[in-house]
Amino acid sequence: MKNLSIPKKLTVSFTLVVVLFSVMIACIVMFGMKSIANSLNSFYQGPYQTVTASEDLNKSLNAQQKYLLMYLTNDDQDSIVGYQSELRRLDLAMQSDIAILKNNLTLQENQDKLNLLIANSTTLKRLSEQLQNMYSRGEVESAKKLYYSDFITIANASQTLSSTLSSSSKSVANQFYISASKTEKQTYQIIAVFSAAILVFIILICIYIVRIITKPIKQIESAMLRFSEGELDVDIPYVSKDELGVLAEGMRTVSGNLKAYIDNISYVLGAISKGDMTVTVDVDYKNDFAPIKEALVSIVDSLNSTLSQVQVAASQVSTGAEQVSLGAQTLSQGATEQASSIEELAATISEISDKVKANSSNAQTASSHADETARVIQDGDTLMQQLVGSMSEMEKTSTEINKIIKTINDIAFQTNILALNAAVEAARAGSAGRGFSVVAEEVRNLASKSAQAADNTTSLVENTLSAIQNSTTLVDKVRKSLDAIAKRSSDVTVLIQDIAVSSQEQTGAIDQVNEGINLISGVVQTNSATAEESAAASEELSGQSEIMLSLVNVFQLREGATVEPVQISDLPEDPGYSDFPLFSDEPDLFSEEESAELAPLL
Repeated sequence: MKNLSIPKKLTVSFTLVVVLFSVMIACIVMFGMKSIANSLNSFYQGPYQTVTASEDLNKSLNAQQKYLLMYLTNDDQDSIVGYQSELRRLDLAMQSDIAILKNNLTLQENQDKLNLLIANSTTLKRLSEQLQNMYSRGEVESAKKLYYSDFITIANASQTLSSTLSSSSKSVANQFYISASKTEKQTYQIIAVFSAAILVFIILICIYIVRIITKPIKQIESAMLRFSEGELDVDIPYVSKDELGVLAEGMRTVSGNLKAYIDNISYVLGAISKGDMTVTVDVDYKNDFAPIKEALVSIVDSLNSTLSQVQVAASQVSTGAEQVSLGAQTLSQGATEQASSIEELAATISEISDKVKANSSNAQTASSHADETARVIQDGDTLMQQLVGSMSEMEKTSTEINKIIKTINDIAFQTNILALNAAVEAARAGSAGRGFSVVAEEVRNLASKSAQAADNTTSLVENTLSAIQNSTTLVDKVRKSLDAIAKRSSDVTVLIQDIAVSSQEQTGAIDQVNEGINLISGVVQTNSATAEESAAASEELSGQSEIMLSLVNVFQLREGATVEPVQISDLPEDPGYSDFPLFSDEPDLFSEEESAELAPLL
């Protein structure tokens, strides 16, 4: 594996790791999914079906009692037919639920309770048919007595049994949950074991790959460190056909070539340092090193040409010194005029700065007041939202009161029916039931008054709801108005803040202008002093040109070097002030807009 390329080494290693990891994940996922599927299937076929069936059975028993009672207390034939249909539907539903429980219950005690529930269901069906037959024959009172004495008792017992079966089924479902949790923990343990094994294998492969890669890298690194310290005679023992082996061989070749080039460069530069400008470059520089040879040749040729030109230029420096002296006098006179203009400009800028600062202060004060106004409006909006919430709560409460009044009406209706039944029974009892008849009459009167009071209360609640809805509409309009005011206030605040920011920026710009004017004033004074010094320097320049000629004559130049005389017109017109920030092309102090504003003043 040593002679394989680095990409192939990494590809083989990581492919093996990925394959093993994928196989492990696939096995674990298949095992876990199968366990989960089995648990879900068992749960759905067992506890889920039994709990659902027992709950539905309990609901059916409740509904059976309700519809049978409504059947016995209703005189409308259409309603009676509907109640009979519902009773038949409920009977079929209970039989279906009992069949589900019979197929899914596993505990013996639950099966015993189910058998008792089946017996009760048969009895309830028989009693229901008997009560319907009695009602159809006109034996309403006897049917009601049988309903309250036998049917209700058996139905309640059946509901208790169905509730017990539901609780037991929920307990079994909980056991299924506990079993599923154990399976989950086992799956996690298996994943942990396999993951640890794969991790150990990956670590071993990584250690091997790191060793076969880092060993030659360390050798090359050591050689590069010696290169960086200027030691070119280095040895790299690593030999291979991979990328690192090719790199090591290349380093050895580079070391030899660089040593040869540096020796030749040292020879050429040594000759130049001794004043020998006739030296030549004889070593062959390959490829990208060829420009070095060209540069050495160019340096020698350029030095020959430059030194020849220096000889000619030194003779012309004296003439240039006289022109420099004349220019210095002109510059001094212009500097005096500039100083007067700058003083007037500084006074004008100072007045502008004071006005801009006052404007900035006023804008900040207005921004503070606008922020306070926005906060007050937001507080008002919050209070309006709370008021709307309170009205919504009042509306909900009124709705609940309506429900309670409806319940009172139902109670009054039932009480009235009971009073009528009591009056009938008192009439049958004759003189012995007169007192009971009086009581029944009073109960009926109370029921009638309760119903009337409930109707009055309903009317008041409806009026209250109408008033609340109107108030809610008005409050919503007020809240929308506050929102509009808050938005306008926010817009005003933003505009004031923009004005404040602009004022601050103007203040900063004016400060920069002041700094620039002060700087210009200093430059003008410097120019005046420089002009006086330039006249003295021109005389010194003439003496230095003679010294320069004597120094150039020390160099041994090539024969036949041609030199073009340097004319005074070829010299740069810039006296050196372009290096100063105020006179350079870079916009260090002023933008284009600020420069345009300052142009009339300057």
